[in-house]
Amino acid sequence: MILERGNGETGMSYTARLARFVIETRFDDLPEKVVEKAKHLILDTVAASFGGIHTDIGGILKSLFQELGGKPECTVVGSSQKTSCAHAAWINSKLGNALDVDDVFFNFSHFAPISLYPALALAEREGRSGKDLITSVVLGYDLAARVRVSALGRSRGQTWTVVAGIVSAGKMMQLGQEELLNALGIGCAFAPVPASRKSLGPPVTMVKYSDMGLAGFLGVISCLMAKKGYTGSQDIFDGDYGFWKLLGADLCAYDLMVDGLGKRWYIMESAFKPYPCCRWIHIPLDLLRSLIDREKLHRSEIHSVIVRVHPDAASLTTNNPKDGVGAQFSIPYNIALAAFGVPPGPQWQSIDLMHNEEITNFAQKVKVEVEPESVEILNSDSQPTFGFTRSAAAIEVEARGRKFVERGNWAKGDPWQSEYVMSYKELENKFKVYASSLAPLSDIWNKQTERLGSMINSLERVQDIQEMTKLLCPANKSLSGGP
Repeated sequence: MILERGNGETGMSYTARLARFVIETRFDDLPEKVVEKAKHLILDTVAASFGGIHTDIGGILKSLFQELGGKPECTVVGSSQKTSCAHAAWINSKLGNALDVDDVFFNFSHFAPISLYPALALAEREGRSGKDLITSVVLGYDLAARVRVSALGRSRGQTWTVVAGIVSAGKMMQLGQEELLNALGIGCAFAPVPASRKSLGPPVTMVKYSDMGLAGFLGVISCLMAKKGYTGSQDIFDGDYGFWKLLGADLCAYDLMVDGLGKRWYIMESAFKPYPCCRWIHIPLDLLRSLIDREKLHRSEIHSVIVRVHPDAASLTTNNPKDGVGAQFSIPYNIALAAFGVPPGPQWQSIDLMHNEEITNFAQKVKVEVEPESVEILNSDSQPTFGFTRSAAAIEVEARGRKFVERGNWAKGDPWQSEYVMSYKELENKFKVYASSLAPLSDIWNKQTERLGSMINSLERVQDIQEMTKLLCPANKSLSGGP
């Protein structure tokens, strides 16, 4: 690995090589499977935002941006509200992560909302096409991933996600080489510090591991500033004080930053989430639901549950979360929801369920421990330099005078094992669940979201992205026409 700045055969800095790749890449350069994955990612992220609009986070942001005002040029997902492109990127990026049901990269990081919403805001403002949106999302995701996997060491937080927003916005704005380099320098200089050890609590705050809304805003505002002539470091990823240093990394493996550029697309490593909670809870949830179905267990028969997970997840032990964000990071609470057969959806973070005495009492039966096998796997050489693919978790359920033990290494939605991949039909069903939560009794809204889902599935045929954004609001009753 190259662990210091080097220009390689091209004579260009690594930052410049990445910028040139962004500028030169066209929709036709994307493999068909990458285009399909991007459309699935967009559908899933819009679903997550529909669910996020009625959260406490959604309410705060809607109120804030109504007070701030701004040119009404871009849609707030799930709302009749319009605001400026930078503010729309901010609120929509945060809404996409509000429920923690958005995609996850190598089981550790979230890129999708920040790859999508800066580009979508600018596409709506400028009347760009579905192909433009797909290309911008893929490139934003890819470069953010490359910057992160090359930063070696135990960095905490999501500081690097700002790269996704800068790149997706810059591609949508068709920035030139110098403009994009300046935008990267500006946005990375303003990026949030890796503060998740503090903001993830306990108690977990609305900032969580890092604020996705601010990262989305930085993506747009950095590109707008660069377009006006504002300058930033044009080699932000290079050298002894490159961006990797801000991430809190120990070293930078520059060869990983550019390895397989244009051939390996990191969006393909994106995992989708069936449950609105931390990804590290998903394997135990899958195991418990499978056990209950197979053994026909009723929750009243269960006397205790021991959940064994990897070390970082073992701290998620709060059994009486006070709000939706706390619910996302509580193993006992989410295990109780699975035991009660509550269908996954926005209601998992409702106050009614969090205050439900039966669910609270069941959560008291859940104990969390470290799974030894997970420690061995996480320390193995087979894992990525950042995050992990295969993990290990187990549950031990005491019921009917017996102990039922279940173990697993993969979660539903993982892309690395075919039997765990979420099909398009499953993603479509998830989209319908989260969309219907906005207006569950409205046939008009159900028809509108059905059309929206079909449009996203054929997004490369959409000539003006405003055809899509006008369907993101329940107040819009126009159902004529096609994608």
